Amino acid sequence: MSGYKLSYHTAYFGPKPFNNGDGMQALAKYAEKAGVKFQYSTPAVQLVHSESGEVTGVIGKNQDGKYTKFLARKGVILATGDYQNDNAMCDFFIPDAKYFGRKQSNKTGDGFKMGYWAGCVIEPIGHTKMIHDMDAGPVTMCDMPFLAVDQSGKRFVNENVEMSVLNNYLRQPEKAGQYSQIFDSNYMTQAAKWPGVLVPPDGMKNYIPDEPGPHNHVSTPFINTHKADTLEELAVKIEVDPATLEATVKRYNELAASGKDTDFGKPANQLFPINKPPYYGIHRTLRISAICSGLLVDENHQCIDAEGNPIHGLYAVGNLGGGFYGSVDYPLIVYGLSLGRCYTFGYLVGIHVAKLEPSA
Repeated sequence: MSGYKLSYHTAYFGPKPFNNGDGMQALAKYAEKAGVKFQYSTPAVQLVHSESGEVTGVIGKNQDGKYTKFLARKGVILATGDYQNDNAMCDFFIPDAKYFGRKQSNKTGDGFKMGYWAGCVIEPIGHTKMIHDMDAGPVTMCDMPFLAVDQSGKRFVNENVEMSVLNNYLRQPEKAGQYSQIFDSNYMTQAAKWPGVLVPPDGMKNYIPDEPGPHNHVSTPFINTHKADTLEELAVKIEVDPATLEATVKRYNELAASGKDTDFGKPANQLFPINKPPYYGIHRTLRISAICSGLLVDENHQCIDAEGNPIHGLYAVGNLGGGFYGSVDYPLIVYGLSLGRCYTFGYLVGIHVAKLEPSA
C-alpha cells in the first residue's frame, strides 16, 4: 500500500464527474489551479486512525483493485451523499419508502459506513426524505391545490397538503408515488391568487410529450403533462380508469357548487368546477431524490460519538451531515434549502479545517 500526504487542499475520491453542466466543469478547473488534487475512480473504502483514535486519512481503491492510503494534514471531510441505492440501509432506516423509485445512482452510503466504523452516530430511525416530482410538469405549480387523484382515478387527499408530504398517502407496492393533478382551461383565472406561479397554456406545451418540440430546459423522458378535450380522453393519457375519473370530477364539481368540501375539507376559495375543456392532467411520480439525515455532528460539523464527544479529524457535510431537519419529509416551503445547506456548510467547514494546525 502506498501513502500520500495531503495538504488541506485535499482530494476528491470517486467516479469522474459526468457532463452535468459547464458550471461544475469550470469549478473543477478553478480548484485544480488553486492546488486541489482530484483522484478519480478511487472510491474511499476505509478511514485511517491514529493510535489515539484521531482520523488521519482515508484509503481508496482504484479500478485495478489497488489500494492507496491518503494521509490528511488537517482533517478528513466526508461529503459522499446519502444511501438511497443501498437496499439494506433503506429497509432499516426508511422502511416506509420501500416501494418508491430512486432518482439518483451510486448513492450507496459509503460515508455512513466508514463514519459508523469510526465511531460516528447515525441519526435515529425516521430519516428525512426528499420525495417529489418536479419534472412531470411546471415545478412552480407542483404545490398548487388542484384536484388530485390517485392511480385508480379517485380523489385521496386535501390538496392543501404539499407535495413533499403526499408520499405518506401513496406507499402502495405497485405504482408507488403516482398521482395526477387535474384542472381545466379556466386554471389561469381560478388559481390566480393561489401560492405558486402559473404557467400559461403556451408554456404548458413544453411539458406535454405529444406537443412537437423543442422542449426547453426540461428532462424530456420525465415530462408527463397532458391535455384533452374530454375527461375520458384525459383519463387514458394519465393512465386512470375513465369512468372513475369522470365520477370523481362530478363529485368534485358538486362540492365546488355547494361551496363546502365535506369530503376532505379544502377551503372554499380553492374549490372551482372542472367543466371547461380542454382538460389538463399532470401525471406525477414521486421518487426519492435524496435522504437528508446523516451522521450526528457539532456546530463545526465535526462528527461526534455516542457520548457526544468530537471525533478528531473527521467532518461530515451535505446530506451526510445530520441534525438539520426535524421531520421525515423534506419541506418544500423553502426552495433550495438542501442545496443551500450543502453549499453553506461545505464552505464553512472548509474554512474551519483550513485554519487548523497541521497534525504531526
